[in-house]
Amino acid sequence: MRALIVMMVTLAACGGAAPRVAAVTSAPPVAFAFPPSPAELGRLDAAADAGDARAAWQHVRVLVDLFDAARFGRDDAARRALLGSLKVVEGDRARDAVTDEALDRMLVSADRLLRIDRLSADGQAARTLLADDRRPPAARAELFARAAALKAIARGGGPLAANAALRLAGACAQAFRDAAAAPLHLRAGRLAFCLYPLWDSDPEPYFDPDPRRRPPPPAWADLDARLAKLLGDVAAGSSRVAPAARRFLDDHRALVRKAETDRLFVPRLDPAELGVPRAADAPLYYDGEPLVIGAGDVSAGALEPLVRADERGRVALVLPGAAPAGALVAAAAAARQAGARAVGIGVGVEQTVKAPAGDYWAGRDKIARLGLFPLAVTAGEEARAALSLHLVLAPSRWDIVAPGGALPPVAADPARLREALARIRRAFPDEDGLYVVPSVPVDALVPALAAARQVGFRWLALAATAPSPRGDLAERVARRAAADVSVVPEALAERAAAARGCFLVALDRAARPAGTVHIELVKGQAKVTGAGDAALQKCLEDRIVPAMRDGGIPSARVELLYSK
Repeated sequence: MRALIVMMVTLAACGGAAPRVAAVTSAPPVAFAFPPSPAELGRLDAAADAGDARAAWQHVRVLVDLFDAARFGRDDAARRALLGSLKVVEGDRARDAVTDEALDRMLVSADRLLRIDRLSADGQAARTLLADDRRPPAARAELFARAAALKAIARGGGPLAANAALRLAGACAQAFRDAAAAPLHLRAGRLAFCLYPLWDSDPEPYFDPDPRRRPPPPAWADLDARLAKLLGDVAAGSSRVAPAARRFLDDHRALVRKAETDRLFVPRLDPAELGVPRAADAPLYYDGEPLVIGAGDVSAGALEPLVRADERGRVALVLPGAAPAGALVAAAAAARQAGARAVGIGVGVEQTVKAPAGDYWAGRDKIARLGLFPLAVTAGEEARAALSLHLVLAPSRWDIVAPGGALPPVAADPARLREALARIRRAFPDEDGLYVVPSVPVDALVPALAAARQVGFRWLALAATAPSPRGDLAERVARRAAADVSVVPEALAERAAAARGCFLVALDRAARPAGTVHIELVKGQAKVTGAGDAALQKCLEDRIVPAMRDGGIPSARVELLYSK
């Protein structure tokens, strides 16, 4: 991250292209070869010391050009001329220490110009570039203001415009290098740093920790094209740093070619082109998970290093809606063998983005992006699925079975499934895990997953087969779903759910308690009457009496309702 931030330079916040203030020290450059000889630089330096504003400006400008030729163009002759004129000795010192000393001495030259001509806009611009090279921002919060000011210099048409443009391009090029070296799930975020130098709106929303609050990431090819255009414009110009821009552009193109060969940057994932089913919403948006696209033809061996580098244990399965369940199961199996704990089923989601002017997405407020329905593929959270409910999806009917029994089958209809699952959730409110056995295409699976999540099943897992049902699960569901509880006074109403849990456990003991339970506090001691079941009485006392004591409530009434 620091390597990226080091490239961002400028002074203070300002927006867009600022009008250029005429500089009294602006003048045609002194005619000499580039890089200049030590004697030529020495004459400029001496004249500047004698108070010659034009010489002071030319000295600063040639130092900046030498620095940029060495930095962006890897020009060794420019580096030697710069260090020699500044009397900086490299020796065996670290490169950063040598660079810092050179910048400090260049700042002395800029300050000398401003002492001679304190209103020099060119001198101020030069000092801005050098000061920020020397002291880069320490946090992302500073980048927007600094980038905006740098754009003002680059767009102002002054003698340092090309130098400022090089720094803008350098910031984005560094983002590409950082992205290429980062784990897959961090690459889009690294590339988004290009929005600071290349677009005008504050890109802070692109770095929100929650991907659901972020705009879709910019396509890396768009960032690359704008970066290449910026460098190409400098390279085509007549400034002394034009050759450095050409060399820098060649270096960047080489990195991009390697990235394309190694498939380091994920292309923009268009749901329509991928053919994935659409969904009104999805629990997750694609956030750099390792990808399986198509019919599950990616091996576990190819996925394993990506899953290991990702560290979140997630894989995105992007299959067309018509893909059969067999392809899904095969892809999930490969992901599991590669070490994944969960897979996300790709769906198309429309996101509304209110993009301001100058933003990457400006003018495109409705954006289709890839969403994911998560499914577990390894053990870890079975406590959330204590009943081991399995949803078996066949083409014409959907069954809910468990070791403890089966429920009546429902038609292959998400609305009917939602009703059946909601009844189970009412009967077993702590049960929010569901295994899914798919024997349908992906576009039939997705609505079933959505229905399960809508009624509260948050942990969904793939299973190859369903258990053989033996037991009275359907009767238990009917019995427990018919139970309800109310608690008065109103101050204790929030304890109704806990009291209903006591009631449900009593029903599982084949008891049929119903009626009114009275609870009173007499000299701090609880007196419970009307339960007709000692275990139920104790459970209600434990769930309600502490709240009565905390609230100073002397008596309460619990209505046990059962309407099968």
